[in-house]
Amino acid sequence: MSVNHLAAGVAAALVLAFPNRIALGQSPPPPSAEADSLFFAGHWAKAKAAYDAFLAANPTSLQSRLRAGYAALKLERPDEAIPYFNQVVSQAPSGRAPAALAGLAASYALKGQNARALDELVKADSAGYLNFAALDGDKAFASIRGEARFKAVRESVYRRQFPCAADLRSRAFDFWIGEWDAYSNVGARRLAGHSVIERASGGCMILENWTSKPPPWAGPYEGKSMNFFEPSTGKWKQVWAGSANDVTYFENGEYRDGAMRFTYERTNPQGGKVQGNFIFYNLGPNRVRQFQDSSTDGGKTSSVVYDFIYVRRGSGEKP
Repeated sequence: MSVNHLAAGVAAALVLAFPNRIALGQSPPPPSAEADSLFFAGHWAKAKAAYDAFLAANPTSLQSRLRAGYAALKLERPDEAIPYFNQVVSQAPSGRAPAALAGLAASYALKGQNARALDELVKADSAGYLNFAALDGDKAFASIRGEARFKAVRESVYRRQFPCAADLRSRAFDFWIGEWDAYSNVGARRLAGHSVIERASGGCMILENWTSKPPPWAGPYEGKSMNFFEPSTGKWKQVWAGSANDVTYFENGEYRDGAMRFTYERTNPQGGKVQGNFIFYNLGPNRVRQFQDSSTDGGKTSSVVYDFIYVRRGSGEKP
C-alpha cells in the first residue's frame, strides 16, 4: 500500500467517522505538523514516536491515534497497532470508524487470526470503508485475499469507490471504447481520421481523442470530448472541444434501438438557431457508425454534417 493510498484512505475515513464533530467545529486537535511530515514521508518509527509524544499532551486527537496505529502497522507490529485502533473505534459514533476497523483487520491478519481479521473487515465495509487500493496492495491482507468474505468486501468497496463501474446506465456507451480508424460513409471510403476512445474518471466518463486525416486542401484538426451519464437527468451528455475553438454540447443522450442518440442546439455566426441529431450506431464489436445532421428551419429539412464508419484497429475489417 503506498503512502498516498494510505493517507487518502485515512483522511476520507475520518470525515465519515466524525461528521457531527466536524460539522459543529468540535473536532479534536489535529496532529502535529512534525508527526504528519514523518508519516507521509514513510518514516514510520519516527512518526509513531512523534504521534505518541503529541498524544501525551493531546489525548483526544483521534487522527493522531489512528495514524500512530497505521505507523505501527507499517512497522509490522500488530500488537502495538491494535490498541490505537480500538481506542478510535470506541470513541467514534456507533463505532463507525472504517479506517480504524480496517486497521484492526490488517493487524489480525498479520497475527494469523484470519477469522477475526475478516470480521473486522466486514465491519469496516459496513461503516463505509473506501480504500480499495489498500485491499489490493497492502501485504497485511495477503493471507486473507483468497477468502470469500474478503472478495465480497473488495467488490463492495470497489462499487462504493467506483459507482459508475457497476451502474449499467454508465456502461451504455462502452461499445465505442477502443482505437479506431474513421472512414467517410458518403462517396469514396476516404480515411477521415483516427480516434482513441478511453474509459476515464473511474468509469464515470468516456474520453474521446480525435485527430483528423484531412485531404490535401484542408488543414489539420483535432479535438476531445467528454461523454458521461447524468444521474440527475437520466440522460447522457457529450461536451466537445475542437482545435478550431469550437465547443458543442450534445444533450439528451440515450441508448435505444442499437444506437446512442443525442440532440444538440447552437447558434450559427449569423445568429440563427441550428439544431440536429448526433447518433452512434452500434454495428458490432468492430464497427460504429457516427452520424450528425443539422437543420436551420426547426427540423423541417436537414442536411448531413458528416457520416463516418469507425473500424476497430487491428480487427482486419474493412470500412
